[in-house]
Amino acid sequence: MRYSIFVAVLCFLMASCQSSQDNVVEKEAVDGVRLAFFEAITKYDYQALRNQCTEDFVLFENGLHWNADSLINIIKSFEAKQASFKYSFEDIKTEVQGALAWTTYRNHGLISMAERQIEYEWLESAIFKKRNGLWKIAFLHSTVVRRN
Repeated sequence: MRYSIFVAVLCFLMASCQSSQDNVVEKEAVDGVRLAFFEAITKYDYQALRNQCTEDFVLFENGLHWNADSLINIIKSFEAKQASFKYSFEDIKTEVQGALAWTTYRNHGLISMAERQIEYEWLESAIFKKRNGLWKIAFLHSTVVRRN
């Protein structure tokens, strides 16, 4: 009897650990998609950007409603000016539940054009969906942090 209780407890603990490890792997995958999305922007790699998004991707930024095409058109206008982008992130919190995930973070951006540099800070949240085994950004909400 004691042996069967021990085995049952051991199986439960092993299953709990595996579930926790799986969740960590999924969170890392979601964060990887976020990073790849912004890396695609810095490289002007529009196909890579599309690859990180669902077909019905939506971006809300400071009252504007964009999809992947309108975002790419904005980025292309910066490419024409030979602008460069750098992003860094902090306060990242990611949650995964099944085929749905969400993350919140602070995004620090530096846009350089000619001899001019503009620093931004955004509060952002994103929703991800798992499609055919791959995480994709479905929705991104971005708000510029106002500085005093």
